[in-house]
Amino acid sequence: MYKLRRYLTKLFVFTVILMAFASLEASAARFYLSPASGSYTSGCETAVNIVIDTEGQNSKGADAILNYNPAEIEIIDQDADMPGVQIKAGSKSIFEIYPYNSVNTSTGKIYLAGASMFSSYKTAGSGDVYGTIIFKSKTGVSSSNISFDFSPGSTTDSNISAVDSSDLLTGVANGNYSFAAGQSCVEDTKPPYIVSTNPKNGERNVLLDSNISFVIRDDLSGVNLDSVVVDVDGIEYRRGDSGFSYTGDKSSYAITINPTNNFPDGRKVNVEIDAEDIRGRIMSTYRFSFNEPIVDGDPPYITSVTP
Repeated sequence: MYKLRRYLTKLFVFTVILMAFASLEASAARFYLSPASGSYTSGCETAVNIVIDTEGQNSKGADAILNYNPAEIEIIDQDADMPGVQIKAGSKSIFEIYPYNSVNTSTGKIYLAGASMFSSYKTAGSGDVYGTIIFKSKTGVSSSNISFDFSPGSTTDSNISAVDSSDLLTGVANGNYSFAAGQSCVEDTKPPYIVSTNPKNGERNVLLDSNISFVIRDDLSGVNLDSVVVDVDGIEYRRGDSGFSYTGDKSSYAITINPTNNFPDGRKVNVEIDAEDIRGRIMSTYRFSFNEPIVDGDPPYITSVTP
């Protein structure tokens, strides 16, 4: 009887441990900075994205709190109509509102809070841009870093809230950046643009198992690769998805989409491309289509008779 009781006790403890690990794995979510590193021209504006990845979990809100050294870098105000220094909030498709958006230039703290009242949000396959920090180095600074305020188990730091208000955030990745003298700074006022696509707009007889490829460029700050979204007949592809591949750098990316399914036979295929540059200039949605069926509007006719 004693041995049985001891066995049941061990089994109970083991089960509790397994449940704890399962709960931890199910609650995984992360924040990371993109790019995580880079070399930039001293005194020129550049940008880093705050990326959120709920790893398939539903979220009702998030708080990103980051630390930076105000003696080394300056955060550029994103909205002159709002008091205090602001950072650029992410897409409204992530959260309905961003009720708190502020930069404390004395303490070196960045705050960005997003929330949804009537819906939940989750990433599917790759992270989304939660916010963008525009910054520049101060005179004589050769390197600096931006890091998340995060301690596992804490409720007063960065967090990603589940629908039941529990904290999903289990990991973060910070950024470190270097600065060197270079060309003079030029203000970036133009968004990215599409140079070419394959298939071409209006092309017919495209094989149903073909890939879609295009070249996207930006002449100044560069293309923000994390912002590129390619919609193929309602299915979106982003960096990190299995069907999304690319070569090149921020000035010019050659992007290839290998669709999940073959194109439908006998129906037009519609493609939409959205993107913005590192400075946050948004490109107008680029649309093209191919394999549009030829509409036969003429009835049969007789060319000759015999006799």
